[in-house]
Amino acid sequence: MKLYSQNGFGEVTKVIEGLQNDFIDGVIISPKDISSSKLTNKIEQYREVKKDAELLFDPQFYASIGMEADGYRLGHLLEDYNDYFTLRRRSALERESAVEGALEAALKYQMGMPFLDAIIAPNILISKSIDSAEALIAKNFIRLAPEIYKKLGGKKPLFLTLAVSREALDKDDFLEFTNEITALDRPPAGFYILLGARNTEDRSEIFNSKILAYWMYLNYSLSAVNGFKVVNGFSDLASPILAAAGATAGATGWWSNLRTFSLSRFEPAMTGGHLPTPRYLSAKLLNRITFSEFDQIRKIVPSVANRLPSDEEYPEGERGSEPYRHKEVLQTWNALKSICMDLNASVPKEALEKLMKAIREAQECYDKIQRIGIQLEPKSGSEHLEAIGESIQRFKSLAELDA
Repeated sequence: MKLYSQNGFGEVTKVIEGLQNDFIDGVIISPKDISSSKLTNKIEQYREVKKDAELLFDPQFYASIGMEADGYRLGHLLEDYNDYFTLRRRSALERESAVEGALEAALKYQMGMPFLDAIIAPNILISKSIDSAEALIAKNFIRLAPEIYKKLGGKKPLFLTLAVSREALDKDDFLEFTNEITALDRPPAGFYILLGARNTEDRSEIFNSKILAYWMYLNYSLSAVNGFKVVNGFSDLASPILAAAGATAGATGWWSNLRTFSLSRFEPAMTGGHLPTPRYLSAKLLNRITFSEFDQIRKIVPSVANRLPSDEEYPEGERGSEPYRHKEVLQTWNALKSICMDLNASVPKEALEKLMKAIREAQECYDKIQRIGIQLEPKSGSEHLEAIGESIQRFKSLAELDA
């Protein structure tokens, strides 16, 4: 499984260093956060450090629905990318001709970007239910995109966006919807999957056994069963789980809103707040712990450390394992890619067995930490392991792999 940077505000040198160190395989560009005038120069920097870096462009069309310009954080979208991006009402897209126009504009724009390795078709977010007007619109985007792309003379691989909220994914009719979108007259090269949450800070929205199982099944159905490539945006800690189900790629970034997909990223900013405590992603724990917890644990339970090149960004001694803030994401990418590679297998069933073994070993490590008497923050704890374990069993049943 490949790992991409989910780009956003505050990039500075993070992506350059990630590519340079081979911690990431490519980049998903966020037009909200970079002006069109600076984009070419940025791409040249990516290619300079990693010639084979895979570059994708998320058109972020979903952010155009139901938002007003005043107060909303649309960044460069309205001014720099207005060839295809304009504020819309969802009801206008109930006309098929409007969907065709939106698709043509977004696809044409990306076809004029020669540095892209593939084209991502736009779509809206299915926010509440598969049985809704939103879902019908989304299916029209999926159905029509390959036809319009062919008419435009597109040659590069085409990925169709499927953006769905966890509320919609939680419905049992989502399985039928999954079967529908695989039966296309003109199939694309793959899908760009976005799983939306209300709150990017609440991990339980995504790390829920049913939600993870359905997300896994979506990847399995599209990839292993139907042969599509599947790129999961904002997948972060779910990336290894999706890798075991056959995902082609995952992605994550340096802020919480680049680790979990939510339209709240575009809503008016909340005032106040403070920067989060830097964390260390432990492959053994399949989780992030605070740098101070890591500093305490690494001396007593050495296996919590990954022993990867990025560990040097968390030095013991005077800094107490505290990294420089812009280095935290490098450690995340390095650790996630390592976990995904460890789970690599020729068939999902073997990968799932490896993942179950990793969960057992993670629990053993947590038990050892508890016996020693080290108290962890709730987010650093082991609750996610139960959700992952249950999701695997649900997924195996859905995919008929439990025999």
